[in-house]
Amino acid sequence: MEIRILGCYGNQLPGYKTTGFVINKAIALDAGSLTSSLDLDEQLMLDAVLLTHSHIDHIKDLGFLGDNIIGRKGNPVSIIGERRTLKAVADHYFNNSLWPDFTQIPTKENPVYVYREIENKKEFELFGLTFLPVQVPHPVFTFSYFIRDHKSTLLHVSDTGETEEVWALADKEPNLKAIFLETSFPNEMKGLAQASKHLTPEMMAEELKKMKKRDYKIDVYIYHMKPIYEDKLKEEIARIEVEGFEIKVMKQGDVIRYV
Repeated sequence: MEIRILGCYGNQLPGYKTTGFVINKAIALDAGSLTSSLDLDEQLMLDAVLLTHSHIDHIKDLGFLGDNIIGRKGNPVSIIGERRTLKAVADHYFNNSLWPDFTQIPTKENPVYVYREIENKKEFELFGLTFLPVQVPHPVFTFSYFIRDHKSTLLHVSDTGETEEVWALADKEPNLKAIFLETSFPNEMKGLAQASKHLTPEMMAEELKKMKKRDYKIDVYIYHMKPIYEDKLKEEIARIEVEGFEIKVMKQGDVIRYV
């Protein structure tokens, strides 16, 4: 499994891109930085965009991607998400007011995008990988994803506040190698983090402690930091130690591989 980090921040400033990953060159996981990071040939290789939720920092490049690839691919790209996420995209983005409806053009029979609805805790297959979506708490409906190949499992937790079920399920994953876990605000802003259902470094550590120990260390990649708090967050994250985990700050442009 190969994961390319396009953007990994919770807001945008010059040099800081919002959330977007590419898995095995064909699957985008969220769309916050697709067209600002991928050249046209790389964009044309995408056949699916898997969404965690409908917040703008996770979907904004869908429109620009559609504009770039229209008429250049022989097959529609699937936008995959939970029913409420897809409805938000259809109602508030591809509504022919904010942006053209790329599920209807160039023709209804041959559109740029098609929607594919998935359900909580129902596994599905995509290009040789298995995905298990699990709801996590956030102001809009949000999925985390267990992503599995024949050797490894990656848990992408997505934007979340304090949660339980995803950690209980993680304990049952025998090949769990890595966790992508958000940490948006510094410790002094815990009140805002709880109100907006995000995490601070101390809260992030408490979430990891909900998992049982293993006989190997699990890589934890911290992302979704708010750029204006980056220095403070890095200082606080560097002080966090949780037995059984190797905690790292995610970096834009990195490629993470598990083989």
